[in-house]
Amino acid sequence: MFEYFNFKKHPVHKDYTVYTFYEQQKADFFETLLVKKRINFQKDADKREALEKYLFAIHNNDRDEVQELNIEAHKKFKQPFIPDKIVRVVILSLFFVMLIFACIGYFIKNG
Repeated sequence: MFEYFNFKKHPVHKDYTVYTFYEQQKADFFETLLVKKRINFQKDADKREALEKYLFAIHNNDRDEVQELNIEAHKKFKQPFIPDKIVRVVILSLFFVMLIFACIGYFIKNG
């Protein structure tokens, strides 16, 4: 299942939010930020599935500050949607060519 956000309410303790990371480097950076800000958290790693998950349970009292740290962790390790530059240029070029043909067809049909 695709999850847009990497956090959700704790399934048992409703006063906590669970943040999920799938990359150890990003999880370690997030943990470093939490320690710097002296925010209490519980950490766990779920290695049962094929995709390893790093989980952080944080009390909702710190939610606003942790949201900013979460965004900061994601920004630091941000990757382009299409990582290969040549493929990105080809796809964008094809899109614009199709857009131009669609506009030409529209103007020919509607005069």
